[in-house]
Amino acid sequence: LKANQIVVSAVTGVTDKSTKVSATVDMTNLPNVSFTGNNVSGSADLYIFLCANPWPTEVNGTWNPWVDKCTDGAGNPISGCINYNYKFYYCRDAGQPGTADDLPAVIDPALILGSSNLICSTDGSTCSTAGAACGTNGTCIWNVLKESYFFREAIPQAGCIYFTGGASALLIGWRSSTVDIDIRLDPEPLGIFQAIAKLKQELDINIELASPQDFLPPLPEWRDRSIFIGRYGEISFYHYDFTAQALAKISRGYNRDIDDVQAMYEQKLFSLEKLRDCFEAISSELIRFPSLNPEILRNRVEKFIERCESTSEREK
Repeated sequence: LKANQIVVSAVTGVTDKSTKVSATVDMTNLPNVSFTGNNVSGSADLYIFLCANPWPTEVNGTWNPWVDKCTDGAGNPISGCINYNYKFYYCRDAGQPGTADDLPAVIDPALILGSSNLICSTDGSTCSTAGAACGTNGTCIWNVLKESYFFREAIPQAGCIYFTGGASALLIGWRSSTVDIDIRLDPEPLGIFQAIAKLKQELDINIELASPQDFLPPLPEWRDRSIFIGRYGEISFYHYDFTAQALAKISRGYNRDIDDVQAMYEQKLFSLEKLRDCFEAISSELIRFPSLNPEILRNRVEKFIERCESTSEREK
């Protein structure tokens, strides 16, 4: 009802503020209705914090600051700890696109220690009961109220991440979605598995370590043919060699795989000549993959090449 509404409005120029929004149900002027729930009230915290990369990070569309607590990392209560209800957050963003120049994140949960020994406020002598009188006009107080340690998260060191499969399909554009993100680490960046675990939790995505090398011997010069995407901090990102991706998908032979290979070819991400040459280069090593039949794979490769060449001839 408009007569009972109170509008919450923002003030121009505010970038970091908080308040509490409260509401109470008032059914006094509503005739012929049940009064169950009348005078029920509730409140919620409202934060204005304009930052491209805040800490703590947003989780499932909701952001909240870190709040003082008296539990350890496993959620167990800490003996001798008092909750002082303070909040902690900061903006990591340094202003440039991406996160390479941003401040590091800190580990959540923090290391929380309980209150220290009790001392007299006037002379520093030990005492036994908090708040009691001691010494000369002194009060028994905690020497240290509480200790909270925030440690920086590990920063991934130099390395390369290669996208394959559905991740490449999504980024290049021949698919609109993917079930999971397949990557290869080569060389493996330090701290990458901690970063992957965090991303999987925060973004609710499935990240798998998978590449053509799980299905076929590595192709000669696959790194040189991999397509550079960008460098963020110490990490370089690539699309894994599309010739290798095509051969791996042909070796599996599912309809979705063949459609992907056709899309890669139409995008000119590999050539038919290179596809044939690379198969020949690894054919003698296929014995290391007992699940593969070299002749069946050869026939699939040749069949795909013939179909593409035939299509090209008809289009001329």
